[in-house]
Amino acid sequence: STDDVEVTVNALPVVSIDPVADLCEDNAVISLVGTPNGGTFSGNGITGDDFDPSLAGVGTHTITYEYTDGNTCENAATTTIVVKEVPNYTVSFTNPTTCGGTEGTITLTGLNAGDSYDVNYNNGIAVTYTADVNGEILITDLEAGTYTDFEVTLDGCPKLDNTIITLEDPDAPVVNAGLDEVLCENEEVTLTASNPDGATITWNNGVTDGTPFTPTVGTTTYTVTAVLNGCTSTDDVEVTVNALPVVSIDPVADLCINNDLITLSGNPVGGTFSGVGINGNNFDPSIAGIGTHIITYDYTDGNGCENSSTTTIVVNDIPTLSAETQYSVCSGENVTMTVDSPSSSNDYYWYFDEDLVNNGANYTIQDAGLMNDGNYILVAQNSNGCFVEMDVTLSVDICNINITEVFSPNGDGKNDYFVVENLSMYPNSELWIYNKWGAEVYNSSDYLNDWNGQSQNALNIGEEELPEGTYYYVLKLGGDISTPNAGNVYKGFVYLKR
Repeated sequence: STDDVEVTVNALPVVSIDPVADLCEDNAVISLVGTPNGGTFSGNGITGDDFDPSLAGVGTHTITYEYTDGNTCENAATTTIVVKEVPNYTVSFTNPTTCGGTEGTITLTGLNAGDSYDVNYNNGIAVTYTADVNGEILITDLEAGTYTDFEVTLDGCPKLDNTIITLEDPDAPVVNAGLDEVLCENEEVTLTASNPDGATITWNNGVTDGTPFTPTVGTTTYTVTAVLNGCTSTDDVEVTVNALPVVSIDPVADLCINNDLITLSGNPVGGTFSGVGINGNNFDPSIAGIGTHIITYDYTDGNGCENSSTTTIVVNDIPTLSAETQYSVCSGENVTMTVDSPSSSNDYYWYFDEDLVNNGANYTIQDAGLMNDGNYILVAQNSNGCFVEMDVTLSVDICNINITEVFSPNGDGKNDYFVVENLSMYPNSELWIYNKWGAEVYNSSDYLNDWNGQSQNALNIGEEELPEGTYYYVLKLGGDISTPNAGNVYKGFVYLKR
């Protein structure tokens, strides 16, 4: 009898590692790539999928990538990674033995004996040197100066050392340029170097030691060079010159001496005004007086630099104005209000109730009425536009009196008194009343429209009450002599009716 069995043989997975270029031991960690994904790397310097050349160290390293497929079939691939040495060295030097000589040397120590290195410094061109049996490279024929940024490369792996080496000539004179200076534009500065060894010293940029000069705006480095017995040394000082602030004053139009004070504006804000008529930021033309005034604005900035600006302010005179301030006229009469001694260089304006009613030094009102009564403003203006004004009052009065011809003092409150209309215009007017026989029956030295037919004469028949009849009056108007009709005497008859 027979029986069968099947045997299935699965192929191994194809496994590979992407090649890696040679590395320097101070290179950064790199990520390895294995195919197919999902495998495991092993070897020196391996952490997960990463290879760390500094951890692996200098040398050739075999890296293995193992992968197991879905059939549990396992396969592996290997590659080699070369980690090259980065030079490790120290820098030392010897100074030149003569001033201006080239005997100075710089020694690189700690290198591999017999290996070739590319060396450059001061960002110069690399030169190939071979380390001697002591692992040293000697750079010769160096003069006094500063040497830095040493880069030593072994087989493409560089090592940078920023040590600053200063080679000095022997017995170089001591020189000190002094402290840095900060000043303002247009100020002088004097650079005087400390020179204890008595060397010959010179400055760059045209500076003479100990002589004042005016530097330009900005920061400038000045170098002093000391030479003694062929040996040279230098020192630097910085001079910073701050620009002056830009200062201005807003212009001011011409003013009149009777103008109110004005507020000045200077830029930048925070400065100080000075000049005649100045009080703080204000200019008072009445204090400054007539003429042209120079006003100065001083300003100091945060650097302590001060600058100023000036402007002129012209203060003009006002015209002279004189006129009668009080006019009186009777209603219906003409009146002329005038300026005293008017000037042909001035213009004159008359205002009433804020309206311009007349141009000129004289203002005539024909047939004046009560609508013309009141206060007028007289303005005089000169060619500079300066003006002055004054008040002129015009009183328009109803001056004509009207003497009643009949009155009836019967106590009914109507026409009970002998009335002279508009008598209030004439205070202290005198009145005499006579009967038909010429006897005085009434007299008042300040008549107030208050005679009611009573007699002041004790001889009167009927005692104080005068009988009905015609009486003769004499009225002398009082009042100020400037009042029209004042002092006039009026005579006539009045009928007293009972």
